[in-house]
Amino acid sequence: MMDRLFALNEEEKQVGPSVSYEDQPTPPPAADESALDDVPLEDAAAATALAEPEPVPEPAAEPDSEPVPVPDMVPDPEPEPEYEPEPAPLPEPEIEPAPEPTGEPDVPEEPAPNAPETPLETPLEAPIEEPLEAPAQEPMD
Repeated sequence: MMDRLFALNEEEKQVGPSVSYEDQPTPPPAADESALDDVPLEDAAAATALAEPEPVPEPAAEPDSEPVPVPDMVPDPEPEPEYEPEPAPLPEPEIEPAPEPTGEPDVPEEPAPNAPETPLETPLEAPIEEPLEAPAQEPMD
């Protein structure tokens, strides 16, 4: 440790006496980076620490009253249950029995008032038309 202090003292003699920050009317000039190339890192860090003034902490103000508690911004999550309850079984729907077949087709007794007079052909009952054959095309040159 004494060697280190001696080395710093010798360096101070080469550079010049150190001047405190308060004694300087203007801010110190920026250090030339090329000058720090030959200086070991430990010495450069010590010199930088000496050159920069430490910020003075402001005195803590005395509170006039008790501190106000600040509520948490995020509410606590609800505890999750350890198991999932089984869903209640759905009631079975009542099934009505199908009417017994009588052998007659289900036809309404009276036609609907908007019903056409002739029944419409369904696609299954429509006649199948043969597709028209396209005339053969001549090859293009």
